[in-house]
Amino acid sequence: MPALPGSVVPAQARRQAGALPAVRKKTVEPLEAMSDKYILVNGVPTPEPDLLKWGRWFETADAERIVAKTTVGDTRVSTIFLGLDHRWGSGPPVLWETMIFGGSHDGWQERYTSQEEAIRRHNEIVGQLQSGDVLDG
Repeated sequence: MPALPGSVVPAQARRQAGALPAVRKKTVEPLEAMSDKYILVNGVPTPEPDLLKWGRWFETADAERIVAKTTVGDTRVSTIFLGLDHRWGSGPPVLWETMIFGGSHDGWQERYTSQEEAIRRHNEIVGQLQSGDVLDG
C-alpha cells in the first residue's frame, strides 16, 4: 500500500493491507442487576437503569422523596430519599440522607441504607438538637 510522503494512513487501511494484526472484538456483558439510580415504587426503592425514566420520576417525586422535616429553633433537619446510590465500595445501596440546615450544625449530614434507619436517626438527631446535646455520628 503506497502512501505519499508525510501522509497518514488510517489504521483500518493498514490492517486490511496486512500491516497490522486484526482487531479482536470483545463482547462486554451488561451489569444486569446494578444501578446507581433508584425510584420509589409503592414506597420501595427499585433500581431504574433507564436514565430518562429515572429523571422523569425524580422531577415529579419531591413529596414522595421527603421522609421527614423538622425545625428546631433556627435549625432545619431534613431526611430524604436520595434516588442515587451514595455507597462507596460494596454493600447495600445508601439511598437516604439526613441533613441539617442553619444553626451551629449547618451542613451536617448522615446517610443510611434503609428508610427505617433514616427515620430513627432523624428522630434521634432532632432530640439531640432539642436537648442541646452534641450530635453523635
